[in-house]
Amino acid sequence: MESNAKVILPVTYPMITSYTHYANLLSILCNKKETEGWIYNNFINLWGTEYEDDFFIRFGPWDIRKNCPFVDTSYIDEFFIANTFKSITDYIISAIQLGYYVYINYDQFYIPLSNLYLKHHSIHHLFIYGYNKTDKEFYIADFFANGKYSYGSASFEDVQRSINCAFEDLKGNDMLCELIKPVNGSINLT
Repeated sequence: MESNAKVILPVTYPMITSYTHYANLLSILCNKKETEGWIYNNFINLWGTEYEDDFFIRFGPWDIRKNCPFVDTSYIDEFFIANTFKSITDYIISAIQLGYYVYINYDQFYIPLSNLYLKHHSIHHLFIYGYNKTDKEFYIADFFANGKYSYGSASFEDVQRSINCAFEDLKGNDMLCELIKPVNGSINLT
């Protein structure tokens, strides 16, 4: 088996799973003692935000990753991915090989772990933290198990189909993919 046939970036089940973007960031941070102070300082207060006819309660800004000193984030659009890589699968594998976690839009209809599998199309955010080339699968996280944040795996084919569908559905959206990487020296990936 080639040395990079399987890569799984470290994740720990997060202490807060209220929204995907919080759960994914905390999956990266929670296993490292040096992040505790930042986590406690940023997840102690609640914000209430009125948006159109809804009211949201959350811990902080939706883009909290931008304010986290332990990770760098990069935003990638569909045009870059489509014109740089043969497939979305190749792109994700390349990103993970470089130590990036991938946070990307996908259609839950195509992922067998989802309660919406083959029932209803719904665009959401998928967190991808590893791959296995031998088994042709990605290691992923979202609110799969009856609305509970969970980790699992899905085939390259299913993930690629779900992302391609989301890209098609979200044409013109500027941010379709986010790469998240621990800052050098702040979190050891080994």
